[in-house]
Amino acid sequence: MKTKITRVLQVGDIHLPEWPSKTTDIDIKDGNFSKEIIGELTQDRLSQVLKALNKVANSGSVDAVALMGDYTSRGDIKFIRPAVQIMRAILRDDSNERQPLVFGVPGNHDVAKETAAIGGPIVKFDPIQQAFKEFGFLELPVEDCIVHQISAEHDVRLPVYLLNSSIGSMSMHLLPKPLSDEFTDDKLGQEAIELVGKEPVVAAEPAFGHPYSQSSNRLHQLYKQLDTPYFSKTALDTLLDQLDKEQSSFAFLCAHHNLLPQRVPRISPYSEMLNAGLVRSHLLGSGKNIVYLHGHIHEGPVEQVVRTTEHGTERPNRQLLCISAPPIWEGFNEVAFFHQEDGEVFLVRLIEYRPDENGRIGNYSDQRATFFPLIADNRTLLTRNARKLWDRLRDSKRLNWREAVDECGSLHINEDELEHLLLLLFCAGVVELVNLGKPRAKWRIVAMEGLGG
Repeated sequence: MKTKITRVLQVGDIHLPEWPSKTTDIDIKDGNFSKEIIGELTQDRLSQVLKALNKVANSGSVDAVALMGDYTSRGDIKFIRPAVQIMRAILRDDSNERQPLVFGVPGNHDVAKETAAIGGPIVKFDPIQQAFKEFGFLELPVEDCIVHQISAEHDVRLPVYLLNSSIGSMSMHLLPKPLSDEFTDDKLGQEAIELVGKEPVVAAEPAFGHPYSQSSNRLHQLYKQLDTPYFSKTALDTLLDQLDKEQSSFAFLCAHHNLLPQRVPRISPYSEMLNAGLVRSHLLGSGKNIVYLHGHIHEGPVEQVVRTTEHGTERPNRQLLCISAPPIWEGFNEVAFFHQEDGEVFLVRLIEYRPDENGRIGNYSDQRATFFPLIADNRTLLTRNARKLWDRLRDSKRLNWREAVDECGSLHINEDELEHLLLLLFCAGVVELVNLGKPRAKWRIVAMEGLGG
């Protein structure tokens, strides 16, 4: 069989209109030189990213696109519709027969402070909901967890669970009492609303080199910091109920905020997701391998948390794989899910599309590819044909691709099936695939150890 793969593009924070224009370096010694000619000598990195995103999304090989939130900045909702419209133009070419599904999650910057102060926790997401609906994107989560089905080739279906981690953003009625007491007077509440959008007083640059702004008004200070990321009890309960019903040993989740503390220290009253530890515990205790996509931190780390079997229980080892998208001006990710014949996901591949030192993004083969085998019972990985293949490989110890094809000729295994079986053996930890991520003709197969059993 040919390996069944579901491919999802992961697009990070957009922050329209604050798209920084990072260009290639030009050593300008003449300040009066023609800016038109200078423009001809530079590569605009954001333009290159958007061009590459358009090309990959419309290649016919992508099944879905996940937008990680923060379509605008500081709740400037007049830019939400333009941001979604731009994404629609980039991601969906109506002339293509096979277009990717597009879904997303809200970010904390997608909430207007004025709307949140008056309308409450649900109404404040109306602008992003309306924009998604207008441009044909799938429903995004607000109060509850929602599930969409990604249909890939070979009749594979992959559920994606979407959660809103920004439900507490900019909501005064959710403040702790000491802070909410400062907003109880209607006049004070109106004053806070009127202060929104005014230029703050710029303070001196601190010693560690990061400028910050600070208002002298106490209400303004408080109001700028109303960002309380968490998953609501309703959404978390729905997610856990859905995971309990799902027979698969794998689940795919998306939300805006990170589950693990970010690398760069963040000074804020609510700098991390309030119930992130509880969520991690639930996910790792679900008996499933979890892939969790997010944005928010403007970096692109991949972080793995593994829960080992507890003493005296039969709960299997499982892992939580958190993949962060960089902001859109720094590139995007392709996350590919490799399926067994029964649809189970056994391997995840991350391809990082990033501009090179010249500001350009090359083809698929030029990008860094990293593979993450999921923790599984080897009895499910080592199918009958996988064991038959291992019997041929273990005596050879080291083969190139062509030698492996020749070795398997009598087993009636074609090249597509050989690739799939080698990936199963790789995930089972019994072969090493040198040059994995490059075309399979360049693979080197190294037998590691016996299977046993």
